[in-house]
Amino acid sequence: MNTLKQNPPEFSNWDRVCYMRMALVIFATICLQETVHALPHFFSAKFDDGTEVDSSEIGTRTPLILIHGIQSDPSIWNNFLNYWKASAELSNNFKPYVFGYYTQEFLIRADDPTTVLGLSQRLGSYLQQWYNSPTRSPIFGFHDKRVVILAHSMGGLVARSMMQNFYFADGTRGGEKVLLLITLATPHHGSPLANKLFTLEESAWKDFIIDQLFDLHRDFLGDLAWDCFDGISFYGFCGDWLAKQNNNDTFSNHSHPTVIREKWLS
Repeated sequence: MNTLKQNPPEFSNWDRVCYMRMALVIFATICLQETVHALPHFFSAKFDDGTEVDSSEIGTRTPLILIHGIQSDPSIWNNFLNYWKASAELSNNFKPYVFGYYTQEFLIRADDPTTVLGLSQRLGSYLQQWYNSPTRSPIFGFHDKRVVILAHSMGGLVARSMMQNFYFADGTRGGEKVLLLITLATPHHGSPLANKLFTLEESAWKDFIIDQLFDLHRDFLGDLAWDCFDGISFYGFCGDWLAKQNNNDTFSNHSHPTVIREKWLS
């Protein structure tokens, strides 16, 4: 009886990349599924074990809002929160809260914002809730107190957009509720890299670069595009959204980048 010898299937390098990508996404989705659905978007700061960083009411202190950047999560503030707890000057004057959001393609849910403007509106809505909430546990609301915001990377743009584009129930603009905004490594004029990624031709390679290598939902790219404030454009266009933000324009509709004339910040 003759038996046929079957050769193992041959895979190209691209096939291997695709299968590896699929495996990573499936693995990460399974591992993070519970975390994704359990993590609130705004909360009084907590350590990794879920315990409150500060279990006392706010009293006379100022709310300190921590906002992370892309490819990150609230755990980026762990070292700072340990420092805060050890510092009497900080802990006696500020109570920390955290705003968390998702920028990764596979973590984004149907109701999650995928633009900076959308995130800023969500942030403003949460602040409104905390203004209306009791100061006791577990919410630890802060009534009508103005806040200080410490934000990293794109989180700084989220905070700025809330200050410029959100209005509270009493009619005050977002920025009127903010005593101080501190930004760390925030691309206030955008990033030429975002322009490059935005202009890549549609392909599986583009999917891999944006979704896996940079782990970034592509809808954020338009918001992060360079705004040409210095008269220099990258890859043929300027970031319209940031240009409007930096020129203090208020608007309700999000738009993708278009070619604009250079305007120096006033």
